[in-house]
Amino acid sequence: MWALHVQNGERSRVRADIFLNLSLLRVKYNVRIATYEETIQTNIMGELNRMLEDMMKG
Repeated sequence: MWALHVQNGERSRVRADIFLNLSLLRVKYNVRIATYEETIQTNIMGELNRMLEDMMKG
């Protein structure tokens, strides 16, 4: 997943669906109670490059 995230310019869309699973009178129900979406932006490659540059400086 991280490779795909980096290939996408270090930007990924994350989604979480929250469900309530219950059984009432022997009938099962699966009810979505919330959905949450967010875009995650990182700078993994930039931080790795910075760390390598610092190591090279000594």
